[in-house]
Amino acid sequence: MGSPLKTAGNLSPELQEILQKAAYTSFERIVNTAIEHDVDFMLISGDVYDNDSRSVAANRFFADQMERLEEKDIPVFIIYGNHDPLSENTELFKLPDNVKIFDSAEPEIFEAVDKRGRTAARIIGQSYRTPSETRKMHQNFSLPDDGLLNIGMLHTALDASANIHVPCSLEELKNIPNIHYWALGHIHKPQIVSQSLPAAAYPGIPQGRDMGEQGIRGFLLIEADSTSISKIHFIPTSSIIWVVREISIDNQEDLDDISDLEELIINASNELKENTILLSHDSLQLKSLNYSPEGYIVRWIITGRGSIHERVLEGREEETAHHFELVLRENLDMQKPFIWTESVRINTHRPMPSLEELVEKDEIISMLVDFCSRVEKEPELKKKALDLVGSVWHKPQNESRNSIEAVHLTEEKFQYLLKLARDTAVEHILKERDRIEDSQNIF
Repeated sequence: MGSPLKTAGNLSPELQEILQKAAYTSFERIVNTAIEHDVDFMLISGDVYDNDSRSVAANRFFADQMERLEEKDIPVFIIYGNHDPLSENTELFKLPDNVKIFDSAEPEIFEAVDKRGRTAARIIGQSYRTPSETRKMHQNFSLPDDGLLNIGMLHTALDASANIHVPCSLEELKNIPNIHYWALGHIHKPQIVSQSLPAAAYPGIPQGRDMGEQGIRGFLLIEADSTSISKIHFIPTSSIIWVVREISIDNQEDLDDISDLEELIINASNELKENTILLSHDSLQLKSLNYSPEGYIVRWIITGRGSIHERVLEGREEETAHHFELVLRENLDMQKPFIWTESVRINTHRPMPSLEELVEKDEIISMLVDFCSRVEKEPELKKKALDLVGSVWHKPQNESRNSIEAVHLTEEKFQYLLKLARDTAVEHILKERDRIEDSQNIF
């Protein structure tokens, strides 16, 4: 809470205000959804605040949101993490009675009571004492098996070799008896790490703060029965989405000048807004398909090989990138949702030389081409190659006749595959060299 969003360039006052309020907006959306769905309780597994960015305003806002939940009889259970450990965490405002904070000395157990006065779940957790927490506190988690939903709250990197953020593995958590769900914190990317009993998941950060926290961010809405998790929904809340978008000039022979490149990027920006849903994270499905952010902050990376590189871009990369930044900010920042260009990076290269030229000048590629030629001509090497790919082409007897594996590997098809493998390998070698060259230029 209170962490600012910062980006390059001179933002308009309107955009500055959106960025300043983004973290608050995302948390308010969480509380709104909790009230709309009339949830039984809320869990916060650490790092309510970033102590480096903590403020009176952030504390007041958080207390106000907790009071909104208290008015709806929604209890909130909180463990503090490495960014807001209890030894350094002093609440500047009194929190309402519906908020239960777990102690750092030893595990505590709370019971969540629903609107009908029945115990909905039993929750065990423990807060960080200091920013560096080496204790394997989960080993002391103990709950009875009595037909009640048991939840463990833990702020951990889920890395048994990490000695500073509760070292443990997923297997260790699964081996702790009688816990049906692990509500995890610390990792900023939303992810379900276990679907099976016990389920375990990270909600991630509700609002990404920089390019290291790309994509849609939000929280998890959990549906459970007496002793298991039935559904885990990801609800988007981030008003700002950070995006790194690559635009390739490969096979774009109609690019003649900078104006054509501008149009290419503008088209990509329109596709970005039309396909926001694709910015969600693997294994997570958005419950709210009506979600729309207030804007995107985008780092455009122009890559690939094409004649426009040597005709227009080569030697002018920095100047051209700066031009694109100014033009894109001027043209896209007033749209709704807005698109703010954080930066433009040009990592383009000349068209790929002919294979004959590469063989003549490049020893590694020459060796690769020579080896492929030997595979084609030498019976023993050819047989080994056929054995390696043969299982794809020979149908097992229990396979259907329509299987792709039933396709007969003719000499023509083998020659095609060999050439494709050679050309793909050459392309990967050249791209990897380009990548290394680009990274050296950055630094």
